[in-house]
Amino acid sequence: MFKQRVQGFAVGAAFVAAAMVGLPMLGAGSPTPELDEFAESLGVEIIWTDTHPCLLKAPTSEGCHTAPMPNTIFIDPDARADDLRFLVLHEIGHVLQDRLDMERDECHAYRIADAIGGTDKGCIVN
Repeated sequence: MFKQRVQGFAVGAAFVAAAMVGLPMLGAGSPTPELDEFAESLGVEIIWTDTHPCLLKAPTSEGCHTAPMPNTIFIDPDARADDLRFLVLHEIGHVLQDRLDMERDECHAYRIADAIGGTDKGCIVN
């Protein structure tokens, strides 16, 4: 288990470093071009990958936003199709929280996702 976490962290760190210096991402293509377009209109980049920097703290996470890359979100392209829209909008919610200097709050990110995308998922925090 420890070895997997260390490997996951190393891969995630490599993705963050590559994105920060502007190297192209070699992840999967976008399964939802319309969400990419919406995110781009907000100045948010979506990196579609199943290996992201949040896996160390949340090994089952399918979406991720980290402070070192404030305008980038990571989304697992293999997430269930009906969850992808919510995942993207939820992570965009975290970007907006950061931009507004708000405390990071999962329930608030859920409400942002609901408000901007009509996902109607409600706040379910594990």
